Amino acid sequence: SYTGFKLGKWDADAGEVVTDPDAKMADVNLRKAIAHAVNYQEIGDRMYNGLRFPATTVIPPYHALYHDESNEGLGYDPDLANQLLDEAGYEDVNGDGFRETPDGEELTITLAAMSGDSTAEAVTDYEIQAWSEIGLNVEKLDNTLHEFNSFYDRVEEDDPAIDMYSAAWSVGSDIDPSGLWGPKALFNYTRYTDDKLQELLADGLSEEAFDIEYRQEAYNEFQAYMNEVVPAAPTLYRLEVRPLNKRVSGFTWEVGNNDLGFHTIQLNAEEPVVDQ
Repeated sequence: SYTGFKLGKWDADAGEVVTDPDAKMADVNLRKAIAHAVNYQEIGDRMYNGLRFPATTVIPPYHALYHDESNEGLGYDPDLANQLLDEAGYEDVNGDGFRETPDGEELTITLAAMSGDSTAEAVTDYEIQAWSEIGLNVEKLDNTLHEFNSFYDRVEEDDPAIDMYSAAWSVGSDIDPSGLWGPKALFNYTRYTDDKLQELLADGLSEEAFDIEYRQEAYNEFQAYMNEVVPAAPTLYRLEVRPLNKRVSGFTWEVGNNDLGFHTIQLNAEEPVVDQ
């Protein structure tokens, strides 16, 4: 899961993202402050029963070869969040408890979030409260959560009412992140790109990257750079629980086993094994 920041538009004619340097969320320190303000460990423990935990980079541990365990990410640090906003010039000018822009204008940030499971609204409200505690006035889009399809329609169409959004993606066996962050990727919903990011994505697919150590280093640099420019702030990784009876063997969900091991599955007993 991640918090995405709307930083540009999709140019349908050119088939590419166009980053807007004047977007409301263009200040990287504002984006970093938003990431540092929320205690995602507490959300994972208390709202998801420990089945979700704080995310550190945009390459999750599922990709064990390429996830950089040494990268601590944008962890919970409200003091740093306040410091970043102070240094960037976001101050409470009129004394209402919320910060204004560096130009002294009112700052209201609109968040798009999905309805769904029973915790969706509680998590969103928790985040909004955390952001208010560092002086940011964040409001839900249309003052509500949105159904999955209408949410993505508005995000994909770059609805100008959306400043940031809470979303997620599922992980496949292919590590290549170009489909989410590349300049010609429609799924690059943040609409962010720059020269260095494009170079890093290309490096991960280069001829040199056939060497695993080289590719690991390339994607470590990519993860570090994404946490530097923060077009999206990783929030939570998810653990998925799948029950499997003890009479079944030869089954795996491991990365790289693209056929999921179905040809190796065996039943070792006529009836399901029941623990007494």
